[in-house]
Amino acid sequence: MSSLHLVATVRHLTGRYQRVKQRFRTYTAYSIGCALAWAIILIIVGATDGKHNSHTILLVFAGWAIGWTSATIARSVYPPPRSRGASNKLPRG
Repeated sequence: MSSLHLVATVRHLTGRYQRVKQRFRTYTAYSIGCALAWAIILIIVGATDGKHNSHTILLVFAGWAIGWTSATIARSVYPPPRSRGASNKLPRG
């Protein structure tokens, strides 16, 4: 394989990776990932530990759920931040 062909292949794979990465860098993907992680944690703790540890984990989960809910509400109410390339200066008037 020539080095030129190798460079073209790497560029193609890198561009493809960037597109997939951008598609999964969403709040929905984050929420689904967190839900799956918490489901696994709650199933494992419920199956292996006693009542005390299950209760503690449920309290931690409830705190996380409250935080996630408030963040979701804030995302729907407040506008997204400006991009870093935008000027931070206010017009002088």
